[in-house]
Amino acid sequence: MRNKPPIPPTAGSPMNIGAEIARAQQLHQRGNLREAVAIYRSVLKIRPDHPDATHLLGVAAAQSRRLPEAISLFERAIGLAPRNPWPRKNLGAVLLDLNRA
Repeated sequence: MRNKPPIPPTAGSPMNIGAEIARAQQLHQRGNLREAVAIYRSVLKIRPDHPDATHLLGVAAAQSRRLPEAISLFERAIGLAPRNPWPRKNLGAVLLDLNRA
Protein backbone atom coordinates (compact mmCIF):
# COMPACT_ATOMS: atom_id res chain seq x y z
CA MET A 1 0.00 0.00 0.00
CA ARG A 2 1.47 3.33 -1.06
CA ASN A 3 1.20 6.38 1.12
CA LYS A 4 -0.30 9.51 -0.32
CA PRO A 5 2.11 12.27 -1.38
CA PRO A 6 1.86 15.56 0.48
CA ILE A 7 -1.03 17.67 -0.65
CA PRO A 8 -0.08 21.30 -1.19
CA PRO A 9 -2.43 23.68 0.55
CA THR A 10 -4.90 25.65 -1.49
CA ALA A 11 -6.13 29.13 -0.68
CA GLY A 12 -9.13 27.68 1.16
CA SER A 13 -7.39 24.89 3.07
CA PRO A 14 -4.19 25.67 4.98
CA MET A 15 -1.80 22.83 5.71
CA ASN A 16 -1.93 21.38 9.21
CA ILE A 17 1.81 21.59 9.75
CA GLY A 18 1.84 19.57 12.96
CA ALA A 19 -0.07 16.72 11.34
CA GLU A 20 2.17 16.79 8.27
CA ILE A 21 5.34 16.68 10.40
CA ALA A 22 3.91 13.74 12.37
CA ARG A 23 3.04 11.91 9.14
CA ALA A 24 6.50 12.59 7.73
CA GLN A 25 8.15 11.30 10.91
CA GLN A 26 6.17 8.07 10.65
CA LEU A 27 7.24 7.65 7.04
CA HIS A 28 10.82 8.50 7.96
CA GLN A 29 10.88 5.92 10.78
CA ARG A 30 9.56 3.31 8.35
CA GLY A 31 12.40 4.08 5.95
CA ASN A 32 10.34 5.99 3.39
CA LEU A 33 12.87 8.82 3.13
CA ARG A 34 11.73 10.10 -0.26
CA GLU A 35 8.17 10.68 0.93
CA ALA A 36 9.24 12.08 4.29
CA VAL A 37 11.65 14.51 2.62
CA ALA A 38 8.91 15.66 0.26
CA ILE A 39 6.71 16.52 3.24
CA TYR A 40 9.51 18.27 5.15
CA ARG A 41 10.21 20.36 2.05
CA SER A 42 6.53 21.19 1.56
CA VAL A 43 6.35 22.39 5.17
CA LEU A 44 9.45 24.53 4.64
CA LYS A 45 7.91 26.12 1.56
CA ILE A 46 5.10 27.40 3.77
CA ARG A 47 7.12 27.99 6.95
CA PRO A 48 10.80 28.40 5.97
CA ASP A 49 11.80 28.82 9.61
CA HIS A 50 10.12 25.67 10.93
CA PRO A 51 12.76 24.18 13.27
CA ASP A 52 11.47 20.58 13.29
CA ALA A 53 11.13 20.32 9.52
CA THR A 54 14.62 21.81 9.16
CA HIS A 55 16.14 19.41 11.70
CA LEU A 56 14.39 16.32 10.33
CA LEU A 57 15.39 17.22 6.77
CA GLY A 58 18.94 17.33 8.13
CA VAL A 59 18.52 13.86 9.61
CA ALA A 60 17.34 12.56 6.24
CA ALA A 61 20.31 14.24 4.52
CA ALA A 62 22.72 12.63 7.00
CA GLN A 63 21.13 9.23 6.48
CA SER A 64 21.54 9.70 2.73
CA ARG A 65 25.22 10.62 3.26
CA ARG A 66 24.68 14.19 2.04
CA LEU A 67 26.77 15.38 4.95
CA PRO A 68 27.49 18.99 3.94
CA GLU A 69 23.73 19.52 3.46
CA ALA A 70 23.05 17.84 6.81
CA ILE A 71 25.55 20.12 8.58
CA SER A 72 23.96 23.21 7.07
CA LEU A 73 20.46 22.08 8.06
CA PHE A 74 21.50 21.17 11.61
CA GLU A 75 23.23 24.53 12.06
CA ARG A 76 20.10 26.28 10.81
CA ALA A 77 17.88 24.21 13.13
CA ILE A 78 20.13 25.14 16.08
CA GLY A 79 19.66 28.80 15.23
CA LEU A 80 15.90 28.36 14.96
CA ALA A 81 15.50 26.39 18.21
CA PRO A 82 18.62 26.85 20.35
CA ARG A 83 17.16 24.96 23.33
CA ASN A 84 16.44 21.80 21.34
CA PRO A 85 19.37 19.41 21.99
CA TRP A 86 18.72 17.09 19.02
CA PRO A 87 20.11 19.23 16.20
CA ARG A 88 23.32 19.71 18.24
CA LYS A 89 23.55 15.98 18.94
CA ASN A 90 23.05 15.12 15.28
CA LEU A 91 25.47 17.82 14.13
CA GLY A 92 28.06 16.37 16.48
CA ALA A 93 27.48 12.89 15.07
CA VAL A 94 27.98 14.11 11.51
CA LEU A 95 31.12 16.04 12.46
CA LEU A 96 32.51 12.97 14.22
CA ASP A 97 31.72 10.96 11.11
CA LEU A 98 33.76 13.47 9.14
CA ASN A 99 36.51 13.54 11.82
CA ARG A 100 35.86 17.24 12.36
CA ALA A 101 34.61 17.24 15.94
